[in-house]
Amino acid sequence: MAKQIFESDPLQEDVVALSNRRRACLLVNPVGGTVARDHGEQVAEIWTHLRAAGIWAEIVETREGEPPGLLASKAVEEGFSMVIACGGDGTVGAVAKGLVGTDCPLGILPLGTYNNFARSLRLPLDVRAACKVLARGRVRRVDVGVANDEHYFFEAVGVGIDAQLFPLGEEIKGGNWRRLWAAAKLAYQAQPARIHFELDLPLSEAYQSGGKRRFKVEQHPYAGDAEHGLDFSAFMLIVANARYYGSGFTVAPDAVLDDGLFNIRIFRNFSKGELLKHFWSISRRRFAHSSKIDTFSAAEVNITAKTDLPFHVDGYQAGQLPLRLRSLRRALKVIA
Repeated sequence: MAKQIFESDPLQEDVVALSNRRRACLLVNPVGGTVARDHGEQVAEIWTHLRAAGIWAEIVETREGEPPGLLASKAVEEGFSMVIACGGDGTVGAVAKGLVGTDCPLGILPLGTYNNFARSLRLPLDVRAACKVLARGRVRRVDVGVANDEHYFFEAVGVGIDAQLFPLGEEIKGGNWRRLWAAAKLAYQAQPARIHFELDLPLSEAYQSGGKRRFKVEQHPYAGDAEHGLDFSAFMLIVANARYYGSGFTVAPDAVLDDGLFNIRIFRNFSKGELLKHFWSISRRRFAHSSKIDTFSAAEVNITAKTDLPFHVDGYQAGQLPLRLRSLRRALKVIA
């Protein structure tokens, strides 16, 4: 790892003398989030805030060809007391992957556009305040999702129209406004898909909509009902680990980060206008209740379809169905 340590005044010696409990690896994405602007000056400011909070940070910039998760794993091997992800959701998620199942906690300095994971953890978005949270060192264990035993995720997995639109959304977010037409055309042409899922809990226990814990198939427009499985037609299915995903959408307001259960939301019988209106509302970090959304909770979900359907993992297209999702309960330590 290419390390960078800022030289300073003699007070630096006091910081160095701190025990290893205060030794942190600060992973910075120089082209992600607000770090990209005035990079050197901002990193120096962050380092100063951390030092004032009693944390000695060795700064490592992520580089092309060096996965942040691998750098985080190396930091664990080198005995750092914490690994701090400095950047947006992409950087935070990439770093966190290297810490799953270890005793080394993840620290977060949320400098992205949406900061979904930080918001789900109720972390402050101000850098100085976030450094104070790291200084307190209160460790919380949170759940991690895994898709097809290969892809870790921290926010959500989506099947259906959002999995198709996410890549275009990232291009538009990056300034390629010409992709707006392609996104609008795709959304206009989209049709509900026939999807099947199997849960590890009986539907009567897993059903959460309306605060009720019972499920009666005759009250819902599903076919092929079994004790643990459903066939349904919907624009999309979202399996959430946390409250927020995508462009700051409050997609799963009831999601709990440490209960070992996913919040599974089926968007059925929506018109395209209704779906757009719903997502406009939750993009403002509001919760828009809809009787057309059915919610379930489970620790394991298996999803299939008769047609080719893509799925995304925290906004990144990761393949097509079939899909197996498992919740790894409290598999990640986070300073929060």
